[in-house]
Amino acid sequence: MIGAKRMSWYGILSDSEIEDAIDKVVENLSLGAPKNHLRALLRETAMVESNYGKTPDYTPNSGKGVFQLDKIGFDDAINQNSAIKAQALNLGYNLDLLDYSKPEVTQDILLNTMVARLLYYKKPGVIPSTREGRAAYWKKYYNSILGAGTVQAYLERSSKLA
Repeated sequence: MIGAKRMSWYGILSDSEIEDAIDKVVENLSLGAPKNHLRALLRETAMVESNYGKTPDYTPNSGKGVFQLDKIGFDDAINQNSAIKAQALNLGYNLDLLDYSKPEVTQDILLNTMVARLLYYKKPGVIPSTREGRAAYWKKYYNSILGAGTVQAYLERSSKLA
């Protein structure tokens, strides 16, 4: 599925746009996490959640954007202290003004990436250094026990990344 058609509703045209957004978020919002672990986690999450924007985003109750953010996670992620809010402003976003119902949540890859990062930031523990560890971390804290995703699916899908 690597060669699958890019889905236009994600607001991206190429993998490099996702990579650029991830790099910008990692540089501006690492928040103490090892940058290489954070970068890997975000890349893998984008691959697992939407095949880097190539999987259809067709159900109104599913998550939004490349990172498939749901409303509960979105609201939790943007509820941050003033220091984190200031760092988000450096990326061009006022967390107090973000609204899940707006199309940019789906179509602004930098916003979608930033919110995914902030959602992970609110979770306990350090980002694991191994793909296997990140798979378990994603399942526990991002996909949750309620999500259909599995650690095995994460490992299979994320293995497509170079």
